[in-house]
Amino acid sequence: MDTDVVKTFIEVASTGNFGHAAERLHVAQTTVSARIKKLESALGKQLLIRRKSGAELTRAGKHFLRQAPAFVRLGERLKGDFSVPEGFSSVLSLGGEVNVATTWMNKWASRLRAEMPETALRIKVDIPGDLIDCFAEGTIDVALMHTPPARSGLKADLLMEDRLILYTTDPSIRSIYDPRFVYVNWGEAFIASFKHSYPLFEGAAVSFDYGPLAARYVTGNGGAAYGRQSVAPPFLETGQISAVEGAVTFAYPMYIVRPSDTPNPTLDQAIKVLRKIVKENSTGAG
Repeated sequence: MDTDVVKTFIEVASTGNFGHAAERLHVAQTTVSARIKKLESALGKQLLIRRKSGAELTRAGKHFLRQAPAFVRLGERLKGDFSVPEGFSSVLSLGGEVNVATTWMNKWASRLRAEMPETALRIKVDIPGDLIDCFAEGTIDVALMHTPPARSGLKADLLMEDRLILYTTDPSIRSIYDPRFVYVNWGEAFIASFKHSYPLFEGAAVSFDYGPLAARYVTGNGGAAYGRQSVAPPFLETGQISAVEGAVTFAYPMYIVRPSDTPNPTLDQAIKVLRKIVKENSTGAG
């Protein structure tokens, strides 16, 4: 459904007159009438009653008017997100959970610009639930997620196995019950597993819901926190941190989530690039 058609309906509803709507939209009155007819045909409902004194909303028209502004906003956003800029042959909209934004999403975007320069990129970072909603809205093509909710029409393929390890800047810190322990919220699955493993834990003096920020805090101020095994090597090599021996570890896999029945050769190529990055990281290449 064309957003111009819905915008025209909103103008007629607000002015109560086809002629006034035509003046405000800078189109002919016949164009306004044609657009309203097209909209009513698409919805299968009469939205306006034409009278000599103007236009009156039907019950269906009043209901649609409440939804119309949101439809226009979504339509305009879709145009911006998926319109192909001059000089490019395609557009990919990549989504990712907040905790992967500064690591895998950044690496992926950088490599795509080098290996697929003809493809423009749109990057969106959000919480899992909102990323899933973005698929329903059609505003992303793919998302990197640690705990993808089950949703009809989507498939989740394992990208990599990762683990959350208890790391420390001070070898004297032996457990989470040390007052220097920093709690990081790694998602609902982690919270449940953490509570099961540490039923006596009552809270930390400092806590974060964003892993990369927690890592900066701990390496800058000292302490211990759970962090991703996949991004720890640079800190381990410099001796900034070490793993706490004997501490419980937690699975933290990452998945590629995409529509299950929508062919997209450009996305297929981009995912191959991502898998190559992950393989290089796991083998220490690059």
